[in-house]
Amino acid sequence: MYLAAREHCSTNWNRPMTCAHPVSRLVRVAWLAWLTIATGSCSLVFVHGPPKASDRITPFTCTERNTLPALDLVAAGLTGALAFIAATQWSKPDSYYYYASDEVAYGSVAGSALYGLSAFVGFRKTKDCRQATQQLRSQGLQ
Repeated sequence: MYLAAREHCSTNWNRPMTCAHPVSRLVRVAWLAWLTIATGSCSLVFVHGPPKASDRITPFTCTERNTLPALDLVAAGLTGALAFIAATQWSKPDSYYYYASDEVAYGSVAGSALYGLSAFVGFRKTKDCRQATQQLRSQGLQ
């Protein structure tokens, strides 16, 4: 019974024993993923594409600049780098962050994927907006 209760514990010769239940790890990963979603993905929320082709008869507004998708792309790169560092450097037993390396790596991969998706959607929306605006200008409606 004692060994079964301690199966989620790990020791290191120069650090005290730490025990992490698998559910608590899942909660930490979910918390990090939620925090990433809540603080990022600007393009999914704030970038507006053009209206459907049938609604383009009247003047419209949409997002033409790539600023927010570019920020999402930078965030994807930074969180991807953090995932790489957590997986390669922090996973060493002598690292100070050894016990949290898995959570950081998983959460960073999820965050990087979300930022990347947001950047992709944002770049697509701004490209469609510029094309629709150019088409409207060529028709002399805007």
